[in-house]
Amino acid sequence: MHLHFPFLLSLLSILTLTTSQTIKHISQSELTKLATQADQNITFIPHTVFKQTISDGTWLVFFGARWCKYCKQLSPTWLTIQERVLDAVQGIKMGKVDCTDQEEFCEEEGVDGYPTLHLYNNGKLIEEYDQGHDLKSLYTYVVTKASYYQKLRREDL
Repeated sequence: MHLHFPFLLSLLSILTLTTSQTIKHISQSELTKLATQADQNITFIPHTVFKQTISDGTWLVFFGARWCKYCKQLSPTWLTIQERVLDAVQGIKMGKVDCTDQEEFCEEEGVDGYPTLHLYNNGKLIEEYDQGHDLKSLYTYVVTKASYYQKLRREDL
C-alpha cells in the first residue's frame, strides 16, 4: 500500500485530535476531507460478502455512514489502528461497512446508530465495542481481544 506524503501529514494532524473539544476546531469540510482520505486506504467489506468474510477468524468491524460526523471523526483513527494491526498484531482483522446505502443490512447486523463497532469471532457477534474512540482506547481493545482469541485458537488445537 502506497501512502502519499500529503495524506500522511493530514493523518498526523488528525491523530492529535482525540478529544471532542479539539475536533470542534476543525471545519466540517476539513473533517470530510480527512475522512475521505482515510477511507481510500481502509479495508471495506461489501455487504454481499460480509458473512463469508467474517466467518473465519476474529474481526472488528466499523459500521458507519458517509454523512455521519462521528464516523468522519473516527475514520482516520480507524485507519491508523488498521495499519498498526496489520504490522504488529496477529489474530484479528479489521474492516468497515458503509451503511449509507445499506441501512437495512446494517440494521439486520444490530446497528442502530453510527458509528457502531462490532467484534465477531468465526462469524458470531461477540460484543459491541462501547469504549472511547481515541487511538489509545481502540488499540488497547484490539490488542487485548486479539490476544484472547489467539489463545482460544491455540487451546482448540
